[in-house]
Amino acid sequence: MTRICRILVVEDNDGIRDFLHALFDDEGYHITIVVGGEQMRAALAEDRFDVALIDVTLPGADDGFTLAKVARTTGCGVILVTGNARHFRFGEGERTSLSAEALSGGAAARAGRRVDCRNQGLRA
Repeated sequence: MTRICRILVVEDNDGIRDFLHALFDDEGYHITIVVGGEQMRAALAEDRFDVALIDVTLPGADDGFTLAKVARTTGCGVILVTGNARHFRFGEGERTSLSAEALSGGAAARAGRRVDCRNQGLRA
């Protein structure tokens, strides 16, 4: 199978890592999965990735926002994910400080509506 995109996943939860690996691998993506910032930096130094999928609420010194900035310096696209919706809540025309921090780090954000990825070769 021809691999169509190189994805770096940074996720500390075993179950989510397993799920994402199965999902992306079955769809033909080249996927590398790491647990935290130190491993992410090592992976970025060894290989080129098209996109990094980074958990916002990682334990340790480096949160997802910090790691997003690191990934962007390599030319890698960034998608920030979290199970905690407060990080990407928008209200009355203002972004929360965490959302603003994510966007300043080069991440794209969508809040309040589902994003249809089918035209980009992804499945939602």
